[in-house]
Amino acid sequence: MTRSWQSQSFIPAFQSILGDPTLRLFRVNPPQNVRKASNGLTVSLWWDPATEPGTGYHVYRTTSANGVDSSVQVTTAKLTGTSFSETLPTAGSYTYMVRATKLQTSGSGSFWNLSQGNFTTATVP
Repeated sequence: MTRSWQSQSFIPAFQSILGDPTLRLFRVNPPQNVRKASNGLTVSLWWDPATEPGTGYHVYRTTSANGVDSSVQVTTAKLTGTSFSETLPTAGSYTYMVRATKLQTSGSGSFWNLSQGNFTTATVP
């Protein structure tokens, strides 16, 4: 392993020894059964809550225009409820992702831990 680090000077050593970034020590259960409804340009989402106490949620939206995807986090503050609604500027197809977040405390400090996301796609006429 050391030889491979030395022969590849452009790859930092920490990248090789930390392992798979998708593996997690503290797992947060994601919200389940994300559903949507649209009325004009307004999209409403609701979901079944995550199973852990103290869990909040963040909502993200992805749009495709001219073959280019763009993603934004549409909630700046943690949602405490299990629903979200927004009015969109234009018609189109929008994919939403809902992730649970929980304040995680470990021996080295505290951090906001995010779950994997659950997705739904809404088409706004």
